[in-house]
Amino acid sequence: MERLLVNSSTRRAMVLVVEDEALVRMEAADYLRMAGFAVLEATNGEEALQLLDVHAEIDVLFTDIRLGGQINGWEVAEAFRSRHPDIPVLYTSGNSISPPRNVELSRFFSKPYRPEEIAAACHIFCETRP
Repeated sequence: MERLLVNSSTRRAMVLVVEDEALVRMEAADYLRMAGFAVLEATNGEEALQLLDVHAEIDVLFTDIRLGGQINGWEVAEAFRSRHPDIPVLYTSGNSISPPRNVELSRFFSKPYRPEEIAAACHIFCETRP
């Protein structure tokens, strides 16, 4: 597969995958790598925020809403957006979300999702970014 480039540079677009279920996280991360993305993985919200502090080059956040630990996916996304307001966020959950949150530059995927749908959304968001 071709490498997805960001802003015509030589850097591959980077996705931070935040998921507390190991097999689900590994499947999503592996598929995104095969689709040409650089991928960082976090097992909970706390780890995601640590990665966010170290990696300013994250282009897309893909997070489960219900995570183990003290910080949920909504809070991870809010912290992410406070630092990078123009970066897209993909949310996922196996539970119904009520009330739903309408967040600009975001998309929600119900579990179980198809990894190719996540990769396609990442491609679209990265290609349409200024």
